[in-house]
Amino acid sequence: MVKKSIVSGTVALYIALASPSWATVIQHIGNYSEWGTVTWNAIEGLDDADDGVAEQLDFVGDSTSRGAYWGIDNHYVYFRMRLDVGLDPSFTDAHLVLFDVVGDATPDYAFSWDSKSNDTDGHGLEMSILLSSDGTWGGTKMDDIDGNNAKKGTNDINGDGRDTDGYVQTTDGIASDSFGTTTFLDFAVSLSYLSNNVPAMVQNTNWKVQFGSIANATDHNVLSADIAGGQNLGSTITAASWSEAIAIPEPAAATLIIGFGLSVIFGRRIFMG
Repeated sequence: MVKKSIVSGTVALYIALASPSWATVIQHIGNYSEWGTVTWNAIEGLDDADDGVAEQLDFVGDSTSRGAYWGIDNHYVYFRMRLDVGLDPSFTDAHLVLFDVVGDATPDYAFSWDSKSNDTDGHGLEMSILLSSDGTWGGTKMDDIDGNNAKKGTNDINGDGRDTDGYVQTTDGIASDSFGTTTFLDFAVSLSYLSNNVPAMVQNTNWKVQFGSIANATDHNVLSADIAGGQNLGSTITAASWSEAIAIPEPAAATLIIGFGLSVIFGRRIFMG
């Protein structure tokens, strides 16, 4: 069964899953047909306990129900976070996949889903850069890469009317041993977009990853709800605050993902993620 619904001014596609029977896939940004073919690999270092914050903002995961995953193919890089919320959650918040690309433990960039004002033309999925930080996660604020908080500029994800550079999807009703039913929040961002607009992210780099959420506010605010990997808002940002390093190839490389983070790049190099 497929049905459409208006969510915060955006048309969202709902697809009922066969198992479990009550689970729902919601495509919040774009209608992407390839989610089912993504090979998801667990990211070490981002599993997290139930922190007691609002469930749709609470990152959770353990050794049997991992809290964070990534994937890559010839066209997109993918990230998945597990949220401590069961069925058909509503979102009026912000969720960020943060990246330390330089290797100095400072957040350099983020993929930011702004569901507080979730319109694909003005907000939705955005490319963010560091605006300010006091050295703690709760004192960290990101800003749009285009410098315009009201609309998407040329160099933002899906800017200038492009509709295939970024996607956001949730899948509810995901069972876990420790947290009951949970929800997967998935991001896909095209490697060609990164190559053309944020080349520092894809030129033979190693990304370290962290997740952050902002309660009932846009992505232009300080991180205010939860941080993954056992960190909290008052934690000092250090190298240990981040996930394992993930090696990202240049988009021209043909990529095969094998197992948990082992990537073979044909014609370029071989590396461990």
